[in-house]
Amino acid sequence: MTMIYKFASACLALLSVGLISCTAQQAKPIPDNPTGSWHLVWWNNSLALPSKTITLDITTDEVTGNSSCNAYSGALTIAGSTFRVGQLAMTYMYCTDETSQTEYAYLGLLQAITDWRISDDALILATNGVDELRFTSP
Repeated sequence: MTMIYKFASACLALLSVGLISCTAQQAKPIPDNPTGSWHLVWWNNSLALPSKTITLDITTDEVTGNSSCNAYSGALTIAGSTFRVGQLAMTYMYCTDETSQTEYAYLGLLQAITDWRISDDALILATNGVDELRFTSP
């Protein structure tokens, strides 16, 4: 009888530890806005991503970053999942032709964005539901 009691106690203890460890892992909350610093890891474009990281820093009303050669900034409007970038200002450093093409393609996509979402810890920027830019947090 004591052997059965010890076995049952051991099983209950293991089951309790298993249940506690399962409930301790909670899902990360999904942010209600995309503010923060982001690095471009994918885009819907035939050009290769540049060797220098394209960055996007978002506040509640402004975007700033580096488009692989030049710094840029502009007004931002976020309302729910809507994401609208206004006119962009940028520095005018000398860039290679390839870098300039990449930069203008990125900035064109950024200004065409209409909505955002967070998926698998990545910021997805889309135009009318079509994914255009994917960023991860550095």
